[in-house]
Amino acid sequence: MCSSAAQPQTKAVRPQGRADLRAAKRSADERSEAEAPKKQQHKTTAMIERDFWLLIDAVKQAAGDDQQKYVALLEKLLEAMTSDSIRRHAVYLMQLLQQSSTEEVWAAHYLINGGYEEWGFEDFRYWLVAQGKQFFYDCLANPAEFLCEQVNIEEGDNPELSFYEFWSAFKTAYERKSQRNLCHTYDWLSEYEKVQQAEFSLEEKMRPLAQEYKLRKRYPALFQKFFQNFYYRLQKYQEQQSPSTEPA
Repeated sequence: MCSSAAQPQTKAVRPQGRADLRAAKRSADERSEAEAPKKQQHKTTAMIERDFWLLIDAVKQAAGDDQQKYVALLEKLLEAMTSDSIRRHAVYLMQLLQQSSTEEVWAAHYLINGGYEEWGFEDFRYWLVAQGKQFFYDCLANPAEFLCEQVNIEEGDNPELSFYEFWSAFKTAYERKSQRNLCHTYDWLSEYEKVQQAEFSLEEKMRPLAQEYKLRKRYPALFQKFFQNFYYRLQKYQEQQSPSTEPA
């Protein structure tokens, strides 16, 4: 059973735009990081996939739904790795975003989080990954049914399922360890451009459906459980987080 009772946090700086991404890719000193022998790359990818999910499952078990605790622990464990391992974990995270760039996941994000918001789809998928391996892949199999069954938001909880700070933990840990910008590394940039391309394609297809009220008809259970009450729950959550203004 999952909820999103985490405290709101200040968002870190977003990666650069597409033009900046392409310019950064031309950095020769970063290209060498992506040119290891193919055999070694395959072995490393399998190991990183395994280690990534072991890490995420361990942090989720320890931190639960406390996002501040989650980020602090994730950064600590990442910083115990080499900078190369951190970077490869971040690259694999981008590949998971690509895997979860589906129409069904986009619709779930839209209906659960009260509609469209810039960067919202990306942040929603960070939240999905942060729940752990079993949760992530069970969700991809049938997002609407799975999330209706597994996610329950109580009054006073943050109704928004979003976790941008999950990604920022990888970026922060890498930059502390290497003294370089993760967003300028060649292989990460290559994967992130694929993420953007997939998101743009989905946006063009799915947003008109949302604006024509077709998503709520296609996924009535998600609409009834989350979308209808989102702004009421959000107001209650914000009131709970605000300091009392009553006179002493």
